[in-house]
Amino acid sequence: MNGKNEQKGNRFVVETLSGFNIEGLSIGGQETSIIFPQLKLCFDSGRCTQRCVYADTMCLTHTHMDHIQGLPFFTPLYNPKNKIRLHVGPLQPPCDLQGLISTMLMKAPIFPVPSSLIEQACTFNNYSCGQVFELGDGIVIRTGELNHPNGACGYRIEFAGKSIAICTDTEHFEDRIDQNVVSLSHDADVMVYDAAYTDEDYPKFKGWGHSTWQEAVKVAEAANVKQTFLFHHDPSHDDAKMDAIAEEVAKIRSGVRPAIEGEEIEI
Repeated sequence: MNGKNEQKGNRFVVETLSGFNIEGLSIGGQETSIIFPQLKLCFDSGRCTQRCVYADTMCLTHTHMDHIQGLPFFTPLYNPKNKIRLHVGPLQPPCDLQGLISTMLMKAPIFPVPSSLIEQACTFNNYSCGQVFELGDGIVIRTGELNHPNGACGYRIEFAGKSIAICTDTEHFEDRIDQNVVSLSHDADVMVYDAAYTDEDYPKFKGWGHSTWQEAVKVAEAANVKQTFLFHHDPSHDDAKMDAIAEEVAKIRSGVRPAIEGEEIEI
């Protein structure tokens, strides 16, 4: 099955998987959000998610600002007739998603509108990494713990006989491959993997919770992933740097590439 990638403004669109779209906002070194419009499903809300206006489920990898700061601008949350499910895995008591939004994200002087205005339109669902849940219509979400400061959760989305693994933000282990990531991405049609750095850059950022494109290749090989998108690039990586990475990774394993415009992929 053919798919086509294209850049539209700040949107990176991957048209794949039986006509389902996967859209990534700010795929580069900025905020992140990955959207499945036809499934009414999105992952993270790094910036205003109006492209996900019809979503009824939002899953958060974690609650660092570059993944949640678009939530207060998500207009469907202000319509009490909506029933939007917000899911997050890595928060531990006494922290919970509703409390974090009400006491930090949507609280003066950070934001002028109180969280009470969204609470009628959504449910707050805290779960443990490793949980499996079904959204209906044959959509299955599998979760797994990622290696990131304060915790993060990876996802595996299964539908229409296809699977996609979202593994960001995560830092690799230097002495072994992260089996949580391998499990999430095993035989996946698509893996989105945190490749912020190169192996040469990584020692300067050890402990920051991000990985490298070289580790993405290792995971793709260990998990038998068909297509791998390098994700969460370091903001200092300009087009020339990304082109160089694309050229280098192509020599090592086919089907692994940075998220760029104009590609066509086959699944």
